[in-house]
Amino acid sequence: REEDLKKLGVTDTADLIRYFPRAYLDLRSKQMLKNAYHNDIVLTTGRILNIPVNRFAMRRGGFVKAVCEQEGYIYTVIWFNQPYVLNKLVTGEEYLFYGRVNERNGELSLVNPSFELCEKAFRLKGIVPQYAVKGNLTQKVMRDSIRLAVDLEKPKSIIPFDLQQKYELSGLYEAYRQVHNPTDFNLLKKSENRIAVEEYFSLISAFKFIKGDRNQVRINKYDCSDKDLL
Repeated sequence: REEDLKKLGVTDTADLIRYFPRAYLDLRSKQMLKNAYHNDIVLTTGRILNIPVNRFAMRRGGFVKAVCEQEGYIYTVIWFNQPYVLNKLVTGEEYLFYGRVNERNGELSLVNPSFELCEKAFRLKGIVPQYAVKGNLTQKVMRDSIRLAVDLEKPKSIIPFDLQQKYELSGLYEAYRQVHNPTDFNLLKKSENRIAVEEYFSLISAFKFIKGDRNQVRINKYDCSDKDLL
C-alpha cells in the first residue's frame, strides 16, 4: 500500500488528508428496480431466492448468478470473474446492491454490483466519497485510511482567531471531516469553501513572508475583499 500511495504523491498523513475525492456517490435513497432503465446505476435491495451455480463456468472463472426478489419482482444479479462472491451470498437474506442495470428481452439484471447485507450495511449508505486510485488500492482502503489520517492530523487553522470570528469561519478540522465523510451536500460545499479559504490565506501569508514582511502575515482589506474570503 505504501508503494501504491507513493504513486499518488502521498507519503504521509498530511498528504493523505489533502488527497480530496474526485466525486461523490449519493446513496441516501434506494430505488425500485422495476422502475429502472437499461444502463442506469442504482442502489436497490433484493432477497436472494437461489444461487444456481454453473460449475463449468466457475472453473473457467466465469460468473456467479443469484436470483433475487423485491416486493414480488424477480430479477437476477450476476458477477463476472469474481468467484469469491459465491461464499459471501446467503439464500434467504436481503442485500443492498449498487451497480449498473442491464435489460435484455424485457428482463432486468444487475451486473457486477457492490453489495452488503441490509442489516449490516455501512458502506452503501449516505454520501460516499470516490477517490482516484492506482495499483492495488481500493476505494475502501482509501476511505478508511483518509478518515484515520484526518483524526491523527486534526488540522488546525493558521488564520488568526479574530479573523475567523469576523468572517464566521467554521472549524478547519470539521471541514476536513465533512469533505472526506460528508453528511449533507450543503455542508460539503461550505466545507470545501472553508478549506479553500485556508489555502488562500496560507498562500498570501507565504508571499508576505518571502517579501520580508514577517510581522504582517494576515489578510487585510488590501489583500482581498469579503467576497474573496467567503
